[in-house]
Amino acid sequence: RSDLQTTSSSAAEIYTRLSISNAFAVKLQLKFRGNPDGDNRLEFGPYLNDERNLGYRLAYESGNAPSVSLLRIATGRSAIIETYDRGLDLEDGNPHIIEWRRADDGEMIVLLDDKEIIRTVDRAHSDSFKGFNIVNKGGVYELKEISIFGRR
Repeated sequence: RSDLQTTSSSAAEIYTRLSISNAFAVKLQLKFRGNPDGDNRLEFGPYLNDERNLGYRLAYESGNAPSVSLLRIATGRSAIIETYDRGLDLEDGNPHIIEWRRADDGEMIVLLDDKEIIRTVDRAHSDSFKGFNIVNKGGVYELKEISIFGRR
């Protein structure tokens, strides 16, 4: 089951309740379609509670220094675990493949078009996740072939 919810006038969220093990892999195809306002940010990731405000997110932000950041989300705040901002161009009109893997020991790897851009460890969350959400905080994106893998 998926639900679409507007979280504020500047953000839209879609989520699905789905049991995801603590070790997981996410793969998706992303194509940037532009934004008339110029502020572009897309976040996605697994959440731990029904309010969807606890878990991890991968965030893409455009602008003068485009970046991909791995975030730890907690109620009312988020912390940047790692950021990649070197030579990133997701707004070239081409589709891009993003892969995000998390191992049992908390090691996380993010690949963009088969190139490793983030490798880090975070052990803050050790429980299974309850679902997956995508939050659009500005921009027009085309998402395809979203796959989420975890242990049973």
